Order: sequence, then structure tokens, then C-alpha cells
Amino acid sequence: MMGSASNRQRLTVLTVSAQSQRDIRTKDGIRLAVVRFDGIATVTDAGLARQAVLEGIGRGKSYGCGLLSLAPAGR
Repeated sequence: MMGSASNRQRLTVLTVSAQSQRDIRTKDGIRLAVVRFDGIATVTDAGLARQAVLEGIGRGKSYGCGLLSLAPAGR
């Protein structure tokens, strides 16, 4: 799953870690498993990466998920 999303956003993932967060239940009773991903990636298409930051990613955006935040890696 990580590979397909990274390909669409034009990121080359170098490292990644995942941390489970509290699940979200919708008013319809649907449970969304929430995971925080942290890692280091190289942006290979700045325009698509900018669009992902502005619009969010994934199907859980309407429930507060899908935030993508970027920062320069420490040197």
C-alpha cells in the first residue's frame, strides 16, 4: 500500500515507521484504523507533492485523517 501511494505522489521513500493511533468510528458505525507514518522521502515531483499537502491523501480525509506534512530532513 505504501508503495502505490508514494508512486502517485512522486515520493521516493527512504525510511518509514508506523504507529497505531486511536481508531475512529463514524456516525454510521464504520471503524477507521488510524496509523501515523513517519519517515524520510525524496520528493521527485514537487507539483504533485504540493497538491497532496494541500488536499490531503487517502479515503479518511473527511474524518480528520490524510494530513501530509513535510519538513526538510536534518543534514
